Amino acid sequence: RPETIFTRYSLMTARLSARVVGAGPRGAKFPWRRARSMQWTRAGLIGAVLVILGLVYGGRSSTGSTRPVVAVVVSGAMRTLPECRRTVVKHIVEANPSMEFHFYVYLTVDTEAEVLDAQQLVSQAYPNVKSVLVLNGKQTSKAVRKALPGLDRLPAGSGTARGKASNIAKMLLGISLAERLRSLPSPPVFRHQLPEAGAAGAAPEHSLVLRLRPDLCFCRPLHLSALLGTAAVHVPWSAPGMAFDQIAAGPPALMAQYAAAFALTLPRDVRAGRELYPERALGSHLAAAMVPLRQLRGFHASLARGGGHGGRASFEDPFGKLRLDLPNASFPAHACATARGSRQGAKRGGKVPVIRRRQL
Repeated sequence: RPETIFTRYSLMTARLSARVVGAGPRGAKFPWRRARSMQWTRAGLIGAVLVILGLVYGGRSSTGSTRPVVAVVVSGAMRTLPECRRTVVKHIVEANPSMEFHFYVYLTVDTEAEVLDAQQLVSQAYPNVKSVLVLNGKQTSKAVRKALPGLDRLPAGSGTARGKASNIAKMLLGISLAERLRSLPSPPVFRHQLPEAGAAGAAPEHSLVLRLRPDLCFCRPLHLSALLGTAAVHVPWSAPGMAFDQIAAGPPALMAQYAAAFALTLPRDVRAGRELYPERALGSHLAAAMVPLRQLRGFHASLARGGGHGGRASFEDPFGKLRLDLPNASFPAHACATARGSRQGAKRGGKVPVIRRRQL
């Protein structure tokens, strides 16, 4: 630590100075000793300064920051981002003042006419936005069909995921594209298409990667410092072969593996004709890649539904569908329902009062 090294050098310098000051007649009798001691004193001071400067500037990341840098990769539909973006700033960015945050955002909109507005909105929604990619629904559907021939022939599935194979594929594609934005050199901020692999320039280094959906509205602070230096991906809930897909945090290398489900595991599932379920598609991928999972503690958020185009937004339990499909499993409590004063909504799995959409 710089302060420890500085203290050691200060003590060394003080001792050498004391020898010179307290030399008295002996120093006068042997003036060469006084000169040599003063040279050592100056050498000690110079050495201390050089060591401290080396630690300060050598400890910087490639982003130029001395603080841990968290890459927030956001992927999903644009609709309710305005309702939730303030909660991300308050309960994640401002709740972790010792960290620096960089945002990489991939969003989908309904039509091409909405792309430019969405780009501008995102640039104002989050602090320190490094890269934004917005695609319309036709583009994402085309990309999914091209990458996964046979997706439309999969079994319809069951429960809340019935008939949602295409949506599940788009979700996993979004996770991979947001991670791709993070791994590329930052400029330009607005991307109209994703650059080819191996784009020129050095990718930024990050201490931690946090994956979010844009429709997650947080109601309590999520503290991230305990996750630094861990060798695992943290999710609020997991079970054998299953993993919660709305939020995850971990070191960059493991989060890159987390984001690779669309390219690595999903094609095999489609070729095998397997029924798709979102948490199972991600969980089986992480199990096959041997990515260690740990529980993400302190996650308290709601899913914003509806909204968009001046409509009303309602807020739901992010574990609501899992509770319906897996009634015998245990899930974290939805504390945000209580915070919004809707115990009845929490019991029903569950919606909480609607609000008018706020404008940026």
